[in-house]
Amino acid sequence: MINIAVQKLSTNSKDFGEIMKVDMGNIVAEKYAEIVRKNFKDLKCTEHPDATLHISITAVKGTVPIVEKKLFCCDKFKESILFTFE
Repeated sequence: MINIAVQKLSTNSKDFGEIMKVDMGNIVAEKYAEIVRKNFKDLKCTEHPDATLHISITAVKGTVPIVEKKLFCCDKFKESILFTFE
């Protein structure tokens, strides 16, 4: 099983433009997380089927989120998972 964690941005700014950039960054990160959950959540390593794996999606202001494969059971399985977002 693969756990997907989303790290959102926060701001204390009163600048509307800044707030909108942060909000949009968070929305895009959540959308990426939905795609990853849909396509990868039930994927299991054939060599380590009981392993719990982790993918981290970090919101970024003004650009696409950072998607990182973390805590995978083995490099073979980690490298077999490829992300393409359209």
